[in-house]
Amino acid sequence: MNPSRSSHACPPSPVEVCIGLGGNIEPVRHLEGGLRSLGKYCRLIALSSLYWTPAIGRPEQPDYLNAALLVETKCSPQVLKHDVLSAIETAEGRRRTEDAYAARNLDLDILLYADWVLSDGGLHIPDPDIPDRDFLQAALLELLPAIASQSMAALLRAQLPPSASLEQYRHLKKDVDLTRNIHERFGL
Repeated sequence: MNPSRSSHACPPSPVEVCIGLGGNIEPVRHLEGGLRSLGKYCRLIALSSLYWTPAIGRPEQPDYLNAALLVETKCSPQVLKHDVLSAIETAEGRRRTEDAYAARNLDLDILLYADWVLSDGGLHIPDPDIPDRDFLQAALLELLPAIASQSMAALLRAQLPPSASLEQYRHLKKDVDLTRNIHERFGL
């Protein structure tokens, strides 16, 4: 991040942001609700495929439905995370507990914010989970062609394995029909 930028200051013009979406309690309903709400605050540009993934460290929980979304916003990272995304999670019924791996209706995370590199309180951009989570890598790789900013695209590539291709993520459980239905419903 450029030192003159503040994570609390709104950018002068819209910036591209990749947001991770996930949940394992009525996930389709809450993901759609999250997309509708996000559309009130951001311009929705592209949505990755939707992936079913096992709950990390919790085999007794239902699988998560995960995706990544490319949006354009004039919100600062802090405003986007704490005022917009957290409010949408709450509206969709998310109740935070001390258990970081508790089941949830909807989880929204900033994966990338333009070409910023930022660590500010509990907000870390790029999201530090990208290198360790195949479903995030696959979803972001799908969004790469839609990213207009070359510097953001370069930052994204730096988060991925050196020769990343969608072929190496074939093992993931992609829900093709649900992806098509949601893309059509939201015009993505």
